[in-house]
Amino acid sequence: MAILTIGELIRSPVVHSFVSKYALENARGQYMEASNLQFTIGRFIAPIMIVFSTWLSPIVVFGIILLCALVSAVFYVKVFRMISNTTMHNE
Repeated sequence: MAILTIGELIRSPVVHSFVSKYALENARGQYMEASNLQFTIGRFIAPIMIVFSTWLSPIVVFGIILLCALVSAVFYVKVFRMISNTTMHNE
């Protein structure tokens, strides 16, 4: 647990710096909250997966988690492409 907390303390300022660099000045709070959404979704899905694991086989539970990870990866790729396109048009 201590290792996770230290990692979170190291990662958090970097993420906030990155988000504030690319966020529009008048919508910075919205961007920060969207960045924190990844943790909120994880905290929502984890207890559900624990409940599902009592009824479903481990392979099915892993498949659901894998599907969530793949959907997230596609979403992040699209978002970063949008950021790149916006940055290129603004320069």
